[in-house]
Order: sequence, then C-alpha cells, then structure tokens
Amino acid sequence: MKLRPGWLLVGIAASFWFFLVAYPLAALALRMGSIGSVAAYFDPEILGIAAMTLEQAVWSTVISCLIGLPLGLWIGAVTSREGGRVARLSFTLLSLPYGVPTVVAATVWVSLLGRSGVIQQLFISLLGFSPEWIRSFAYSLKAVVLAHVFYNVPWVALLVAQARMSVPPVQLAAAETLGAGLCSRTRFIIWPQVKWAFASAAAQVMALCVMSFALVLILGGGPPVQTLETALYARIRYGALDVSGAVVCAFWELIIAMLPWLLILLAQSRQANYSLKTGQTGHAGLSPEPGRELGQWRISGVLGAITAFFFLIPYFTIFGIDTLKTLFNFEVLLQISRPLQLSMLIAVLTSLGAVLLGLLCVVAAGFLRFRPLFSTMFSVLAALPSGLSILVLGLGFWVGYARWLDPFAGSLAAMVFLQIAVFYPVAFRILWPVMERRPLDLLDAAYTMGA
Repeated sequence: MKLRPGWLLVGIAASFWFFLVAYPLAALALRMGSIGSVAAYFDPEILGIAAMTLEQAVWSTVISCLIGLPLGLWIGAVTSREGGRVARLSFTLLSLPYGVPTVVAATVWVSLLGRSGVIQQLFISLLGFSPEWIRSFAYSLKAVVLAHVFYNVPWVALLVAQARMSVPPVQLAAAETLGAGLCSRTRFIIWPQVKWAFASAAAQVMALCVMSFALVLILGGGPPVQTLETALYARIRYGALDVSGAVVCAFWELIIAMLPWLLILLAQSRQANYSLKTGQTGHAGLSPEPGRELGQWRISGVLGAITAFFFLIPYFTIFGIDTLKTLFNFEVLLQISRPLQLSMLIAVLTSLGAVLLGLLCVVAAGFLRFRPLFSTMFSVLAALPSGLSILVLGLGFWVGYARWLDPFAGSLAAMVFLQIAVFYPVAFRILWPVMERRPLDLLDAAYTMGA
C-alpha cells in the first residue's frame, strides 16, 4: 500500500511533537506518580507559593484588563474612523512592549524602583528623604504587579483595538439614527464583537503572569516574592538538589497555567464562530462613525498614541549615560562577546527550527482539514506548548532524557530544542490563517483526485 505524502508529513510532525512535548511531559507525570506520598503535594510551603503565584497573576491580569479594555476601545474606534499614520503609530506602539525581553524589563524596573533606584534618588534630592511607600516598592509584590501591568496593558489594548476595528461603522450610525446612545451602542454592537478577543487577551495575560520567571526572580527577589517558577528553579539550582519538590511545583503550575490556556482556546473558537456568523472576517473599512468631526477624531488619535507611548517610557531609562559609555568600552564588549555569540546562535537556531516545525505542522493540519475531528485534535496538540512553562518543560526534558542530559553541564542542543518547543506554536498560529484562506473548492477537487 502506497503511503500518501500527506500522511508522511503528519507522521513527521507528530514525531517531533512526541519528542519535544509528549515524552518529557509523560516522564514528568511518571515522576509525579513515583513520589508516593499524597501529602507531598499539599506541602504548606508549596501551597503558599502557589497562592502567591495566583495572587500576583490575578492582580496583574485584573489591573491590566481594566486599563487595556478602554484603551483598546478608544484606539480601535479612532483607527476605524480616522485611519492614517497616527492610527498605525498607535498600533506599533502597542506592539513594542512585547519585543522587550523580560530580563531587560526586570532590570529597568529595578533601576527605577530599587533601593538606590532613580525614583528613590529623585525623592531624596527633592525632599531629603524617601517616603516609606516608595521604599516599600523595592523587591515587593507591588513592584512585580506594576511591571506586569506596564508589560501587559498594551497587549490587551492591541487585541481589543483589532476587534473594535472590525465593527461596521454603518451599524453604529444606524443605531444612533434610531436613538441609541453610547452605552447602548457599546453594549449591543461593540461588546459582542470584542468580548471574545478581550477574554482571549485576559487569559493570555493570566497565563504569562503565572509563568513569569525573570520578572519575579529579579524584581521580586524570589524570595521575598516567590512563585512556582522561582521555587522550581531554586529546588534545582540552589543548595541541595530537591527533584521531588521541583516536580510538585511543576504539578501545581501545570494545573494553574493550563486553565488560562483552555480559556484561550474557548475564546478564540467563540470569536471565530462569531465572525463566521456575522460575516465579519477582518477590517470593516473606514467610513464615518457618529458623534464627532474628523478633527476631533484626529486629536483623539494623537492622545491615544501618546497614551500608548506612556507604557514604553520606563524602558528608555536603560539608555543612560553610563550605559552608552559601556557600549563603547572595549573591555566590557570583550567580556560579553562570548555570551552575545551564544545568544545569537541560540536565537538563529531556534528561529529556524520553530519556523520550519511550525510550517510542517501547518501543512500537516491542512492535509487533515477534510477530517475535522483529526484536524481539531492536531491543531490543539500543536498549540499545547504555548501554555507550558519552559521551566516545567525543561524539568520534563531532564527527567525524560536524564541518560543523555546533564542540566548542570549545559547543553546547547537541549536549550535550542526547548526554545523550539515553546516558540513553534507562535509560527503555527501566524501561518495557519494563510492555510485557511486557500480555496476550498480547489482543495476538495485535488483531494478527490487523490492529490
């Protein structure tokens, strides 16, 4: 029997998924089962750390959503009406914070909120002392939440603004003609269009805050502010090796992080279904919206861009005079040349691997498109690693491949494979819409003819 190339691609993609995701998670699950004592999973210390993880994630998510939702509605409304360079600038500014590495973001906030940070020194120079409420920010839960809010508000606003842009202005104009006020238009026309995008953004923020490692470790002190991520790391890298404790931390983190991931899948499927039912699949087009003149919309657009830029301001503090001097210091550059080369090598290998694996998964999912159940299962499993912490997956790698992998020796291959496992779902989500836009009638004809 001749094996069709499509099934061969599905098999190759499934093999990579098994190697990168399934086997490490299975090995981790077996290690969890071998602990034996149920009481180990309810260790008061670890439960307290899990509670701290939830607390910082919930506060960060709630505040980010309370700010990001109105900001996204504002920028989306301006963009759908005015368009132009200011609108594009607003979207660019909202996208930039997610390009800032978390280690850099944490370092920036330490330089601002630390005990000898910029804000402390500013108050001392102005008042002669630093108020207690300012000093209390250093290495605290408040600092972690503040950093998360600045990091995540633009993301929430961006997704909401994109959804708001797809609301047809004709519907808003018709509703106003019939006497509907702003609240009624928002409730019955705008909110149904943006609610699932907002829910998806909130779930993603929640998951990212649960899996936040560098921000908590650097800015929270890890302890005094300790989450399951930092606790897992500490049990492997600090003091006595405690694999069982790390596995228990991974168990609770998987439970906490998987819930937002499932909510993301639900929200995205509901949003797709809503778009199909209403026939709204993209930008609604620029046409007059009620209530304002063009000049007012432009002023509002400028204010929206300024507000979006506000969330970038902290990151400019890293470009101080001392930093600029360091860039031209040959000795410093020589010291960091090796880490820089290694970082670039990992980045290049990870990018190539993630894009190729993402493309392979897209082609395989496209082949399964005429088998809806298989296609859905394949797509869900392909996106699964996006809801996993790289520390949890790394622990699974160590447990599963312990015969070949020494975590204390350092393995370039292991680091690259872990990064590929975490980032290929991003390539999959970006490339999959391209596959969905292919003409179904031609695909159906080719499939019928045995292609």
